Amino acid sequence: FGLSTVASFLFLGAVCYSLYGWEFLEACYLYHGRRLDPQHNFSVYFYPTALHLEDPTGTWPNIAKFATLPQLALCFWMGMLESSSTPGTAALMQSLAFVATNKVITAQYFVWWWAMLPLAMPFLRWWRWKFWRALLSWVGAEIHWLLWAYLLEFRKWPVRPVVWAGSCIFLAAHLHVLVQVRQSTVQLK
Repeated sequence: FGLSTVASFLFLGAVCYSLYGWEFLEACYLYHGRRLDPQHNFSVYFYPTALHLEDPTGTWPNIAKFATLPQLALCFWMGMLESSSTPGTAALMQSLAFVATNKVITAQYFVWWWAMLPLAMPFLRWWRWKFWRALLSWVGAEIHWLLWAYLLEFRKWPVRPVVWAGSCIFLAAHLHVLVQVRQSTVQLK
């Protein structure tokens, strides 16, 4: 599976590069590596990025450039840890890990792991209260974040640090869902 994935990736990349050249590489891969998004989004990196970009002295560090390190480590760890799991639960856990630790997170990113839930549900003990409590805490954290983001964006209140705190709570809720999915997975023999 891994070999066919890499071969497909390289083949399609070569075809698109032959059609569009450097513009394809820039738009598809390189831009996302150096993108800095200071606008509020669900990611914990938005506020430190904004502080870095707004700092005229250049003393505030750009921690977002290291965002891929915990993301890759968690996704790799989930892949190694869950390689013996069912494909549906392994893909769900890797998607959750990727989205939770991404440098920029907007609402459509949640669809990436929501789409995996139907594939994983037969292999999850989804009737456990801990599983539902984790999902409800995720919903609560999202609503909490949305409230502060609304006050920042539409009411123009100076609550950007509170939105960032909401992002931190949301990251914790995401990781709690990941832990509960892992603990709820039925191990196949």
